Amino acid sequence: MRTLLIRSLTLPLMLSGLSLNSPLQQAAAASKNYKEEPRLETVDHFVPHISTVPASEGEEVELFVRERFLNEEKNSEQCSNKPAVLMVHGATTSTVPDFDVDFENYSWVSFLAENCFDVFAMDFTGYGRSPRPKMDDPCNASLTDQQSYLIPNPLEAPCPPSYSLPLESFQTSDDEMDTVIDYIRALRHDDQLKINLIGWSRGGTRAIRYGAHHPDKVDKLVLYSPGRIPPNPISTVSMSVLDRAASFARWDNQLDPTHCPNQFNPPIRDSIWHRILEFDELGSRWGAAGVNRAPGLNPAGWSSSLPGMVEAPSLIIRGALDTISDAETAETLYANLASTQKVLVTVACASHYLVWENKHLILLDASLEWLLSGTYHGCSSGCSFIE
Repeated sequence: MRTLLIRSLTLPLMLSGLSLNSPLQQAAAASKNYKEEPRLETVDHFVPHISTVPASEGEEVELFVRERFLNEEKNSEQCSNKPAVLMVHGATTSTVPDFDVDFENYSWVSFLAENCFDVFAMDFTGYGRSPRPKMDDPCNASLTDQQSYLIPNPLEAPCPPSYSLPLESFQTSDDEMDTVIDYIRALRHDDQLKINLIGWSRGGTRAIRYGAHHPDKVDKLVLYSPGRIPPNPISTVSMSVLDRAASFARWDNQLDPTHCPNQFNPPIRDSIWHRILEFDELGSRWGAAGVNRAPGLNPAGWSSSLPGMVEAPSLIIRGALDTISDAETAETLYANLASTQKVLVTVACASHYLVWENKHLILLDASLEWLLSGTYHGCSSGCSFIE
């Protein structure tokens, strides 16, 4: 694997030698108009699914999926064929705060939609506007979370749980992704369509499992700060709860103001927190000023053999300051992926939360190039970049 040190190369510069008629060149030109006019359509879907989550097993539920794409009437000649991409969120935050934060040019969903992708972003059970079985009972949070965030609102005193099993597993996530991908195929009237997957943190681990088991449904993978491998042990609670300060604490621990000043723009946190509460109406009423609720995980369905089954072209990208998806995790995953088309990118002065930081366009541009051409800075495999 060749290691390339790249300090200032940007996607538009790299594209300068390409034909103006290439899809990548056209996409880069289109991105110059990002946010200039409301050219995007947004459709929120509620996808029917027979739940395999133990707390609601066998019930018909509806999974929340946001879709965004260019308005075809206004842009009929720009995009002749829109590839589909499904964005897969991580362990603690739902899909809209993760990928569609309403702050300057930080929405990854909008960025890809502006560049001729049909973008879908889903909430798993326990997150956002998808079902949250057993999570309406604050007693199902751990005693520590109850004492830290839920007393005196909505609890007067600590209480025992009415349900204490974790709500999700890698198997249930796989089932839900499969339902959503089949739904996307039906929308596109193409039951052979291959979907691109973008996964952040645990979403990356979910995407690896899905790609391993469903190679006929996956085109390319972007694994952004993929989660710990092997995953965390089984959770002892059905729900975790964090207030605003606690939600951003792990990010705070990955900031390096001495060597990396201005790593992020502080006002973005107001937008992120607003999005979190907007997509958790009950959680917005708990605690002193709202809480972020997430389901506990049973790692059932994960196997150490899964990366070796992934043959789809795979881009791994992480921040150098990331202590959640550390360098050893990323390098081991890279080595174990079966794909013959894979690249590893490390972004200096960036953390696990790069998508919300000032270097976020490196991440967005990297995903665009990879999904369009299967390359990063022109390299299709065997390269390790430090940006």
